[in-house]
Amino acid sequence: MRLKTREGTVLAVSVRWHEHEPDGIISFRYPSGMLCSSYYLKTFQGIPEGEGLILDGAYMETRTLSPAMVKSCKRFIDACTSLRSTEKH
Repeated sequence: MRLKTREGTVLAVSVRWHEHEPDGIISFRYPSGMLCSSYYLKTFQGIPEGEGLILDGAYMETRTLSPAMVKSCKRFIDACTSLRSTEKH
């Protein structure tokens, strides 16, 4: 999934589960592939409804997600989680 921050930066969003991180991680990457920020899925899903999020941006400038973008990311997490559970069965 791709999204545009309030500052106009396009970020690639991915949801992954790793053996060492079974609870899953959502990651935001710059077009170059460099990591902007990442969160545990449970933490991201815990963002209150109607709130946005400031991504720290690693060593680059911070980037801001609007409440609508946070909601879209939560739906993306739900879709990925559903697909993952379907594949496991």
